[in-house]
Amino acid sequence: MLADSDKSVYISGTPLEALSLRPIHPDSTILATGRFLHKNKLKPYLQTGADIFLAKGQEQLGEEYAQYLAQHFPHAKRLTPERGQSWHEEWLLQREEKERPKFLFMESTRPKASQL
Repeated sequence: MLADSDKSVYISGTPLEALSLRPIHPDSTILATGRFLHKNKLKPYLQTGADIFLAKGQEQLGEEYAQYLAQHFPHAKRLTPERGQSWHEEWLLQREEKERPKFLFMESTRPKASQL
């Protein structure tokens, strides 16, 4: 069921992709479809005018599935990970960035040696 706050729907192929998309797009609906998505599944989202994204990885299988979905849902937008080959890899990279410690590099405060 579509929540009032859902303004976008992300269609992924596998449960792992769906779980990886959830923290990247927390206020959206994520659908893991396997290799098939019936048109009626998107009907409630289409009626509310939600943005639909084909969120597939950049690997060959993801590209083929996105092309298949684009034929049936021409208004949907293709969305690929920015850095990773898959959405799981993208999520891992984003998580690593957030957890990476921030170091402040400061000039040494030691007194300089004076010449005699």
